[in-house]
Amino acid sequence: MLPLVVVLTIIAIKDGLEDYRKYKIDKQINNLITKVYSRKEKKYIDCCWKHVMVGDFIRLSCNEIIPADMVLLFSTDPDGICHIETSGLDGESNLKQRQVVRGYADQ
Repeated sequence: MLPLVVVLTIIAIKDGLEDYRKYKIDKQINNLITKVYSRKEKKYIDCCWKHVMVGDFIRLSCNEIIPADMVLLFSTDPDGICHIETSGLDGESNLKQRQVVRGYADQ
């Protein structure tokens, strides 16, 4: 019985440390600044990611961390393409190609 208790204690400590590390990283990312369009001010303003709401328009820069699901509405690329890295989600290190929503940029 004692070996089982020791193993479970070690696993609980390891899991607790991993959860704390993830919490610290999430807190750090949530406090990063991004550009969000303000309907009130009619321009993009600086805003923390933790204050971004569903439906907000966000202006992204090259190599910016994106801790949310998004729909690409515009790209400076002539073909409306951007490349994203998703190694934090799926472990793959290759870039994935995404394209602007068809028909939106034409309006």
